[in-house]
Amino acid sequence: MRGLILRVLRYLVALLSPPLSDALPGEAVDSPPASRPVPHAVPRARGGGARDDEDFAGVKVLDVVEFNALVEPQAVALWASMIRERGTLRVSVLCVEAAYRFDVSTETAKRWLLKHSAESAEFLIERGLVRLRER
Repeated sequence: MRGLILRVLRYLVALLSPPLSDALPGEAVDSPPASRPVPHAVPRARGGGARDDEDFAGVKVLDVVEFNALVEPQAVALWASMIRERGTLRVSVLCVEAAYRFDVSTETAKRWLLKHSAESAEFLIERGLVRLRER
């Protein structure tokens, strides 16, 4: 259902966005430009995403807050599984992996990781190394 809603919203964004022109600035345009997708609404082809990349690209374009709400828990689950498999890992390794997999900046991933290192959260960060908090 969410995929259908996102496709409809993407269509509306493309419909309401001003058309793109191939003309140089200040150059007259003889005919209207051909209809084409809006660049920021076209998902990038990337592998390794945890969920349908097309859905995430649409959510990121249309609602950044909802995108973060959907992706942050998945990043936390990814980090927890990586730490369970490999043991203690560096902050930079986890942030770069989440940035690549979920197409976010490393700073966003670092904010999420820091948030989830609160005293009552999943992770413990000591001297740049992250491990799961024992409960």
